[in-house]
Amino acid sequence: TQISVADEKLDEFKTYINIAKVIVIFIDIIVLSLMISCVMAWMEKHHFLSIVVRNTIIIPTFIVLLLIFWVFTTVSLLGAMAGADFCFSPDETALAVILRNQDKMSSVFFTFLVYYVTGCVPERLPPKLDVLTTALADVGNTVHNQINNVSLAIQQSDL
Repeated sequence: TQISVADEKLDEFKTYINIAKVIVIFIDIIVLSLMISCVMAWMEKHHFLSIVVRNTIIIPTFIVLLLIFWVFTTVSLLGAMAGADFCFSPDETALAVILRNQDKMSSVFFTFLVYYVTGCVPERLPPKLDVLTTALADVGNTVHNQINNVSLAIQQSDL
């Protein structure tokens, strides 16, 4: 059935969410090390090693992890949107909010929201939505395949 297929697709997002959790832990460790560096600077205890490590390892790693976290957050948001049940049971309250704020949205975004919230009626399908969804699906499949390749490489290298 369609529900079991949707559940299987949403289960794939659990991998992304777990990876995002690990990234958050690394970001927390880096933030704590940056806070310790600040405390050491206030105490006027500057060590050459801590300055070099902070500038060459910690800060660049922090920036890269933040970008990766942003990507995983976006994937999680898309998963939440895909898992919503608006297309199966339209919500009149959500439609009322969208119509009330129509002047604050672009016409493309408004058209998409109305299509999505009113039950995905084919007559209201926004133009070129199929091209966008195909492109997003291709990007998602590429990211998924790359993550699987990295996971396999890690498993084969015994890390």
